[in-house]
Amino acid sequence: MPTYNRHRYVERSINFWQSKNINLVILDGSKTPLNRKTTNSIPKNIQYFNIQTSWTERILTGAQLSNTPYTALINDAEFYLPASIANCIEELNNNNELVSVIGNVIKFKY
Repeated sequence: MPTYNRHRYVERSINFWQSKNINLVILDGSKTPLNRKTTNSIPKNIQYFNIQTSWTERILTGAQLSNTPYTALINDAEFYLPASIANCIEELNNNNELVSVIGNVIKFKY
């Protein structure tokens, strides 16, 4: 999850993903990293890196850090339905001809 100067969104994402069965790598290019209180409480399934490089370099770093069969590039301001992710993984597992899957975006505005 690349991010830049959006600590509020990073904290929100950490809160959302911490109890899910995923590994999340946060690649923050901000000049100021998250505060220590937040980084000290990050659960083991989430890794936070403050890497002040370009977006492309951070994405390449994330690819190198990935050690799972499937990887998703996610946005820091959006959430993904865990059940939908599971469905996508199931589809990939059942069809070796596929190299990627995509879902539909839903938006709520109140």
